[in-house]
Amino acid sequence: MALAVSGNLYGDVGLALASVAMVAIIPLVNVFSVAVLAHYASPEKQSARAIVMTVVRNPLIWACAIGLAPDDRLKNAKPARSPAPPRRNC
Repeated sequence: MALAVSGNLYGDVGLALASVAMVAIIPLVNVFSVAVLAHYASPEKQSARAIVMTVVRNPLIWACAIGLAPDDRLKNAKPARSPAPPRRNC
C-alpha cells in the first residue's frame, strides 16, 4: 500500500525512495518486534543470550535475511519482452 501511495503522489522518484526506505526499515522493525515479544511474552525473565537466540531462530527474520541476500542469477538476466499484439484478420 505504501508503495502504491508513494508512486501515485510522487511518481517514479517517490516510488524509488520508498522502496529503498522499506529495504532498510522492514528488517529492522522485524528484529525489534521479535526481540520485544521474546522479552515480554515470556513468563520468566529471559537473558540477553536467550533473546538473541530467539531472534536468530525466528522464521520472519530468516525470511528477511533471505530476501536481502544478493542473487547471482540476476546478473545476466535479460529484460522480459512483452508479447506481440494479436493480429487482426480483416
